[in-house]
Amino acid sequence: MTDYGKVSDSLISLLEKELGADLVFFDEDILDAYSRDQTKGLEARPDLVIKPRNVSQIQRVVQIANEKKIPITPRGQGYGLSGGAVPLYGGIVISLERMNKVIDLDLDNLMAVVEQGIITGNFHRLVEEEGLFYPPDPASLDSCSIGGNIAEGAGGPYAVKYGTTKDYVCGLEVVLPSGEIIETGGKVVKDATGYSLTQFFVGSEGTLGIITKAILRLLPLPGKRIDLLVAFDKVEDASRTVSMLLKRRVIPTAVELMDNSALKLGEEYLKEKPPFPDAQAHLLFALNGNDEKSLEEEMETIEQCCDENNAADVLVAKGTASRERLWKFRRCLFEAAGERSLLCRSMDPVVPRAKIPALLAEIKKISEKEGFEASCFGHAGDGNIHITMFPGSLSEEEWLKRYSVFCREIYVKTSELGGRIAAEHGIGAIRKDYLPISIKKAELNLLKEIKKAFDSKNIMNPGKIFDM
Repeated sequence: MTDYGKVSDSLISLLEKELGADLVFFDEDILDAYSRDQTKGLEARPDLVIKPRNVSQIQRVVQIANEKKIPITPRGQGYGLSGGAVPLYGGIVISLERMNKVIDLDLDNLMAVVEQGIITGNFHRLVEEEGLFYPPDPASLDSCSIGGNIAEGAGGPYAVKYGTTKDYVCGLEVVLPSGEIIETGGKVVKDATGYSLTQFFVGSEGTLGIITKAILRLLPLPGKRIDLLVAFDKVEDASRTVSMLLKRRVIPTAVELMDNSALKLGEEYLKEKPPFPDAQAHLLFALNGNDEKSLEEEMETIEQCCDENNAADVLVAKGTASRERLWKFRRCLFEAAGERSLLCRSMDPVVPRAKIPALLAEIKKISEKEGFEASCFGHAGDGNIHITMFPGSLSEEEWLKRYSVFCREIYVKTSELGGRIAAEHGIGAIRKDYLPISIKKAELNLLKEIKKAFDSKNIMNPGKIFDM
């Protein structure tokens, strides 16, 4: 379905009259800047960019777009990794960056009401000043927005213990493709009132409506934290440690894996060596809580499991400065990959945690056979491995022709191991061709019927997740 209306001069004039010219942008440099997100190798120019300040302005744009059948691409801060904010069919990009306020911090109910565009890291710091804790912490938390996190179903290192974004969204305000505004859920921790419309929108990638406001559940901020970095001479030993910890009923706050290729990537980008730079793999653990003795016991169990899997070195960080030094190597890796090569491509599979060693072995086998380089890192504690792929020995022409074949091979192996092709970065534009690997035809048809029910004209972020 691509018979969309055009953004005409008269439409631009109408929007300037309705909204004010200061919210409507069509300069070439602006259109270029909003033609891409953080996904490498994908861009498409919008015809118009709107930067609203309130939900009424969004509603009016959507009403006009619906009437004239103009495609709309909602955009948070543009830090997605699946092309979700790329306007494949042109039309209007609605950027929520100016809607970035905390509307209500409810200390009595441990809830916050926020606008879509607030930066996730800013929100973290704000609630921590009140002794509260919002666990979802994607690597780009100082750049990405809460609304983008909700739309993508984002996770982060803390997901192993605390869950992902979906577990903290209690209600939403959404502008539907018709222009109607709905409010779902509320400041309640239980809600069995009909279908959960709130969860329909979490992870919907802007294809069902534009999220404008969210009610988020908060937790008390744990008072103590320990981080430790463990080096291994074999990736298999590091990955096997994770399932051993689960068998011993230890659930750390975070368990991050980085292979040697990822360590070198971070070293290139930061211009400094990580601890234990010659290790073949690192496991980075975070433990938090309020009882120091319990944390020490948990750390001892982790160290014992690591020793039983041939750990080479351990570094414990209890202070903020030493902790931040460990984590900056992990958090920089996507930016480091993009700086190394614009030809890099990323994958976001997830498997049952006990299957991580098997997945890593398959990735190594496929990359060595085909001649490309794969850096593996990510959330080993919840089975989610980020794979950043580089051409390696392949020419640029060969790489661009064949990398999708390599992706398919890895996704097929992921599915055979009981996994799924996208853990937290979404399907977007770049993974939709692989969706049938994880989703059977009946399920895919049902998803398309849901899309039709919300968006009969297919104007809301078309070309994402699947084609209609």
